[in-house]
Amino acid sequence: MKTTFPSLLTVAGATALALSSCGRDDDGGEKVTIAGSDTMLQVGLAWQDAYKSVASNVALSVEGEGSSTGFKALIDKTAEIAHSSRQIKESEAE
Repeated sequence: MKTTFPSLLTVAGATALALSSCGRDDDGGEKVTIAGSDTMLQVGLAWQDAYKSVASNVALSVEGEGSSTGFKALIDKTAEIAHSSRQIKESEAE
């Protein structure tokens, strides 16, 4: 997989936006949930590992149950980031 600088900027921007509205974990630190595509799960887990090294006060939870669950989690406000292997369907955006 080839990673490009604009892709990394998008991830960094999305993470920063998500962190601005994240909750607290049991230890008083920040908690961010990433939910969605099982295809993208390994990417989410890599983000989790990389982010731990620069923000140890943030607990990232990564779930991979399908793109549609990520979109629903965003709408329901149970996740701050949705990872998807496809575009959102019009019916999912409503």
